[in-house]
Amino acid sequence: MVVKSLTRRERRRKKLLLYVAVVFCIAIFFYLIYSSLFKIADVEVTGAKHTDIVALKNDVQGILQGNRFLIIPNWHTFLYPKGNIEEYILKTYPSVETVDVGVSVKKVVKIEIKDRLPLGVWCGDECYFYDDEGIIFKKSFKYTGPIFTAWERNPKTSVSFLEKVSCEDLCTNLVFSKFLGDNQIERAVISEEMVEFYSANGYMIKAGFNASTTMSHIRTIGEQKPDFLNGLEYVDVRFPTKIFYKEKAI
Repeated sequence: MVVKSLTRRERRRKKLLLYVAVVFCIAIFFYLIYSSLFKIADVEVTGAKHTDIVALKNDVQGILQGNRFLIIPNWHTFLYPKGNIEEYILKTYPSVETVDVGVSVKKVVKIEIKDRLPLGVWCGDECYFYDDEGIIFKKSFKYTGPIFTAWERNPKTSVSFLEKVSCEDLCTNLVFSKFLGDNQIERAVISEEMVEFYSANGYMIKAGFNASTTMSHIRTIGEQKPDFLNGLEYVDVRFPTKIFYKEKAI
């Protein structure tokens, strides 16, 4: 009877130790999950040129306030939903081409953005930038006069448009494109600030978004003597009544 009584005590002791161990493990688990030592402190977005950084940052901070599986906080530096954040950004912000998310030693979520580069402009009721994959990703300026679009030199024709998107007639203006070809403009680069035209004479023309003014100024420049044109670094025709130029450094 004595041996049997000791066995019961031993079993009770083992069960008690097991309960204590389970409670201890749960406490450690919740500490590691919810301790402020592992809480993300801030969100930082870099590399964006066409993406609304403030809106993107606020969206990510909203994601970090949530939980997964009801108990795992998204704000944890080691358990934050990296893949979900990247997927959300790519789906929500069409201007983003690639994104990489990481956490620094200072517990800051680092979001590195590579935005799409505007290849041209597509216009219907509104005008939008599109990239070299034909993806329309951001509303552009309101255009006056003929519509600018991306194009490149082609040996067989004066201008060849890059047909990356389905375009209506407003997408390009044949009169304007012919004018550029006749004036030996070999390349055009469209950005949010200006359109840069590159002349066969070796200089660059900084233009605004009023095609009529641009055409008038380019015509004036073309009337100058070849020696003068060959010595130019760039010409700025963004102003309605003035033309500025800079000569190449000798």
